[in-house]
Amino acid sequence: MNRLPCPPGHGRHVIGVFMVKPFLKYLVLLRLLQSGFAQAVGGEPLSPDEAFKFKISVKGPHTLIAEFLPAKDHYIYKDKVRFAVKNQGGVLIRQIHMPAGKIKNDRFLGTMEVYKEPFQAELVLDRSLKAKKITLLATYQGCNEKLGLCYSPIEKSVGLVLP
Repeated sequence: MNRLPCPPGHGRHVIGVFMVKPFLKYLVLLRLLQSGFAQAVGGEPLSPDEAFKFKISVKGPHTLIAEFLPAKDHYIYKDKVRFAVKNQGGVLIRQIHMPAGKIKNDRFLGTMEVYKEPFQAELVLDRSLKAKKITLLATYQGCNEKLGLCYSPIEKSVGLVLP
């Protein structure tokens, strides 16, 4: 067993086991960080898909509903939400209806309208009834308010079959 000298005046030796305790504390802390503890207390950023959940559904022959769910302490910029039809084939987006957001004074971009709560965007399509399959491209961008971290623009491509 390794013995280490004590500070002067103690006349005993410290057994090497006591030196292991700080190392064990370090290992426990490292394991907590790896297990998501830091994420739970806001220390680690979420992946873009976790931070901003997105779903699109067909409501009718001329209407799509896009649903956005920002995670806690996250928001999406209203003016960064965009939609496009990739393989048009007789389908155009005629109108996009979005709810009013909350005003935020962004230190880099100034006064911005943002969504901190779940919201829906209604897309009104102009289409020939022959057009059945489309690919919708959705682009959006948001930030983690607690960490002061903004995500790169997120692009989602979704194949849809229209009634």
